[in-house]
Amino acid sequence: MWDPYTVSPTRKLESVQRRAARYILWVGIGARLVYIDAMLTQLEWEPLAARRRTARLVLFYKIHNGWVTIPMPLLLKLHPLPTRTENSQSYHIPISSRDYHLHSFYPQTVRDWNILPEAVVMATSSVTLKDSISQ
Repeated sequence: MWDPYTVSPTRKLESVQRRAARYILWVGIGARLVYIDAMLTQLEWEPLAARRRTARLVLFYKIHNGWVTIPMPLLLKLHPLPTRTENSQSYHIPISSRDYHLHSFYPQTVRDWNILPEAVVMATSSVTLKDSISQ
């Protein structure tokens, strides 16, 4: 899954979704005057960055539960109960000295995973997890 972390590729990717929204709703001559956020809301489209985050978290959930044949290279922190800032299923964040590693799948996803509410990480299915994240 391609998930850019720099501003330029992210803007280019989001612009594709914005152009698609304008095309689907075909707002015509006044296209630049209509708020794109209103169009995205009308179409019920999440921003692409949010969709990529949800996809990363769902894949991580499947790895965490052993539902895919990808080994988990990280260690659980083993909190007996959730803390004020982390859930009971939190992982140690891999140390990164380079931006490309800092923003790669595991470091980026673990940061997002660790702050999810306890009820979300304890979901019984990936569909339930996805629905909880998307709300």
